[in-house]
Amino acid sequence: MKKVEQVTQLQLMMFTTVYLFSTTIGFLINPIIEIGSYSSWVSFICGAIIALVFLYIASYVCEKIPNNSLLENGDKIVSKWVHNFFLFYIGFYFFHYSALVSRLFQDFLVQTYLPTTPDRVIAICLSLLAVVATWSGLEPIFRFVQLFFFFTIAAAVSIPILIATDLEYDILIAFFNHIQMAPIAKTTMFTVPWFTDLILILLFYHWIRDSKKTIKSISIGIGVNIILVLPNLLVTIILFRPYYASDLTYPVLEVIRQISIGNFIENLDPILVSIWFVGIVVKISITLYGAILVLAKLLKVQNYRLLVPPMGLFMFGYSMQLDGSATEINYFITEAWSGFGWSVAFIPLIYFIVLKIRGLVSNKPKHSTKYRKN
Repeated sequence: MKKVEQVTQLQLMMFTTVYLFSTTIGFLINPIIEIGSYSSWVSFICGAIIALVFLYIASYVCEKIPNNSLLENGDKIVSKWVHNFFLFYIGFYFFHYSALVSRLFQDFLVQTYLPTTPDRVIAICLSLLAVVATWSGLEPIFRFVQLFFFFTIAAAVSIPILIATDLEYDILIAFFNHIQMAPIAKTTMFTVPWFTDLILILLFYHWIRDSKKTIKSISIGIGVNIILVLPNLLVTIILFRPYYASDLTYPVLEVIRQISIGNFIENLDPILVSIWFVGIVVKISITLYGAILVLAKLLKVQNYRLLVPPMGLFMFGYSMQLDGSATEINYFITEAWSGFGWSVAFIPLIYFIVLKIRGLVSNKPKHSTKYRKN
């Protein structure tokens, strides 16, 4: 008998933290500061709260579906063709997401550590790691996250602590005096989709133990992520000011490079970046895994592993096609990607609305008609 993969609530909480932290700390600090300036910390919190509403709706929908599987039984709510279209849309989104994160990390390594290494070599390495992880399955990926969860916590906490003595704290008042509604609204709109990416769990919700506690575990994971990211965001703004920080492609990396612990460790960035690298691999792997699950469902392939090698190859090719400098890709993320993410976030809401309408119709009292005998 085939073993059914299971994910515990503790693993889900840890996964939520690592999944969100990996891209936020590396690629989103720059656009968040650029859009929100001193108000960015407020926007980050607001974005997390709004995203939790969408994630609650997604969890609610899965709880109302037979076997808690939106992937298999979503057509019990909407028509089969509509459900398949939504699955295809979600699958393409996460496939694109895996390729985008791969491309972003390729650019990061080439610009900072491996300037003479061809992009395709790094892309091949990332794709191979993602294929191996995806082939292993959901449960091994989550166990791997458990192993590196505390390393992620240690890395995130160490940055503000080690740089604390070099900061000018007089600027703290600016975080309250320069709160403006327009930047907050715009940055919140940008931030929400990066949290709602956790809608990915819809595709394997039926493998989560004690699924009724899912939203609680995700909320804790998002809360931990906020606690880890906010100090790094504030430290970056204090150290470089918003205008200079927004001109840096990787502002947190520059913060790390300011840290020096005596003569023994003059630069911590190789250590911290290696921990961050693990989170990036997890993110690429799990998003590719979600896309493969969708494709296997649409093609009616029983064993998803048959699709792992070709999808890994396609992801490699697609990431190489996402050409352009880091500045151009950051512009794409800021101006276009959020709209794509918002459209995916609204899909569970459509299922939710249909569920409620059907509930109202089914609960409507039926009036019996009496016929008189002539």
